[in-house]
Amino acid sequence: MHPDIAKILARGNPNPAPPEQAPAASGMDYIATRVLSKNPREQSEISRICSIPINYPLTKEEIEAINQTHVKPEAYRDGFRLKDRQAEAIHEYDMNNGVFAQLEVGGGKTLICLRIVGLATERGLNRICLFVPSQVYAQLVHHDIGWARQRVSLGLTFYCMGGKSLQQRRSLAGGRRGCWVIPYSLLSARDSSDILEAISPELMIFDEAHNLKNRTSARTKRILHYWKDKRPQCVFTSGTMTAKSLRDYAHLLTMSLGRGAPVPVEAEVVNEWAATLDSEQSAEPTSGWAKGERKTSAGALRPLINWSNQNFPGTVLNHDVPGFRMAFQNRLMTTPGVVSAPAEALGTSLVISNRKADLMAHDGGALLQQLTDRLINEWVTPGGDELEHAMLVWGWRNQLSSGIYYDQVWPDAGELAEKDKISVDAAAALIEASITHHKALQDYHKTLRHWFSHTPHRPGLDTPMLVGKHLSVHGAEGLGSLGRDLHDSWLKARELDFEGRVERLSVPVRVCPYKIAEAIAWVKEGNDGIVWFYHNELGLWAKELFLAAGIDVAFCPAGRQHDEFLTGEGATERTRGKILLCSMKAHGTGKNLQYKANQFFLQLPISETDVEQNIGRTHRTGQEADVVEVSTVISNDFDEMALSAILNDALYVRETMGSPRKVLIATWDPLPTIYTSQVLIRAGANAKMLNARQQMLLNERFQTTDAKA
Repeated sequence: MHPDIAKILARGNPNPAPPEQAPAASGMDYIATRVLSKNPREQSEISRICSIPINYPLTKEEIEAINQTHVKPEAYRDGFRLKDRQAEAIHEYDMNNGVFAQLEVGGGKTLICLRIVGLATERGLNRICLFVPSQVYAQLVHHDIGWARQRVSLGLTFYCMGGKSLQQRRSLAGGRRGCWVIPYSLLSARDSSDILEAISPELMIFDEAHNLKNRTSARTKRILHYWKDKRPQCVFTSGTMTAKSLRDYAHLLTMSLGRGAPVPVEAEVVNEWAATLDSEQSAEPTSGWAKGERKTSAGALRPLINWSNQNFPGTVLNHDVPGFRMAFQNRLMTTPGVVSAPAEALGTSLVISNRKADLMAHDGGALLQQLTDRLINEWVTPGGDELEHAMLVWGWRNQLSSGIYYDQVWPDAGELAEKDKISVDAAAALIEASITHHKALQDYHKTLRHWFSHTPHRPGLDTPMLVGKHLSVHGAEGLGSLGRDLHDSWLKARELDFEGRVERLSVPVRVCPYKIAEAIAWVKEGNDGIVWFYHNELGLWAKELFLAAGIDVAFCPAGRQHDEFLTGEGATERTRGKILLCSMKAHGTGKNLQYKANQFFLQLPISETDVEQNIGRTHRTGQEADVVEVSTVISNDFDEMALSAILNDALYVRETMGSPRKVLIATWDPLPTIYTSQVLIRAGANAKMLNARQQMLLNERFQTTDAKA
């Protein structure tokens, strides 16, 4: 061991003094007394969390020593060095047998994961699983592993499970030592649990770990089940660990750091913490709290405020929600095993500019406006379906805003008969019965919409799914004067439902290419770069119109051949002079595309996480341009609200995780318009509720109007 590394190991991290109890007061302190006295479990958890040692940043000398230890001598002599965060993450795994690393996009997460494979091997671990998104699997297997092996020791043989048959996966799984590279998509396969058991990994590494943020998804449940049973070491890396809630990553912290995690271990207590850290809370007790109708852990978090004030005396935090959030961020950032820090300076500016497209200047513009107005005013889709809730309207507006939509049509009886190997008469009867059920379901949706419009807001009954669950258990009970009609329409639709019901087909409909035309104008102005699309039909339409306009375009939907085209050897030369028309779902994560600088969004990504990842394909380490320019087409109030929701959630991530977000540090021209969280949620957006201070920060950074408040 290098002597400087030995010095690092011996450095240690002293425990802070036990948190002091603040004197009793009113408001939040009243809540504190109630919570702490009624829930000793939370009190025990906060004591554990405050007693976790404080981790201090590594010095330049220590980082250099880590490089000397982990970088191969020949690569070290040639000048190769780990980035500071890479060195820190590898060191934290060495110290803690686990890592939770929230790193900037382009921060070198793949090399971290691969070197930890080698380090674990050196420490005697023989069975390791490395999980990666499907869209970066080919790049990892065909390029990244070989590149990394030239610079750091990787140790074990790699077994690549992607694209293998069930029999091949089973053959590769057991009876050997190695590292199995597994796309996240395979965790949805029926044999995934069996494969995990056969491999029996002692270490599980998850690159782009936000793929596991949903605890209720099948893939996350399988991983959690294995971890609870076998307790392997865990490493998690991502540039976008959370978009919404403490619930997105608390289980990942626990899996990687165990009792050293700065979050409650039990999911129930995590939920109670999230009530304070995730959403707006009043500083005074409410009647709802007094009646026991509202759960909060504001009081349980008070010792964390005291801990933060003791250990970060430069900023004195108050016992309020902003104070709790900042105290939690301080605790998270200084926990051994956690790597999360501001992005290192790229030396490349980021400018996001908007181009407005004139809808009525294009064929189909009037029809698109007509369809949109009907959707907004009547909650009826272009195909005539009744929508029962604002969130469904939001989804349809997302389609129409791009100039297309996906119609839902009944299959032809002859085609259905051939597909299902039944007679044409039987197929026709199935379709007719399915249409009858659909009409009853439409009546229920219309009745449900009426109920939502005329019933005061009721917690636990604010989405169609929750109302449906209530109807199935309680009938019309508790639903007010309109509850009987609602239950009757629900019951009729349920009675007409049947197994084997025919589902409608999704057929794309092109209406108006107004945003594609703006992208063509952008290219004609001399811009070179990536044009992003979300809906595949919009990408196909753009390809046709780009070619018709004489533009040299490479159409890149999902597919291994497109992965290779974009990231394989010679990609820089192969794509020179070509506009890359790319699916953001397929290529917006994990790929190094910094050989291009500029980007154009035909559609906005559907979440803040996605926009951070997409912009990060070119605004990342290795980008040689002085400026990365990102162009959008924000041309209507839906686009404005969608962008506002992205900025809304970006601020939440920054406030709770301390992670810089590209949309918040970029130069905007013009400034986006900000809608309040309440307005966004009423419109159907799945936006994070911000408190008054956070909303003020957005308003100060961008712009708002009274009409948006």
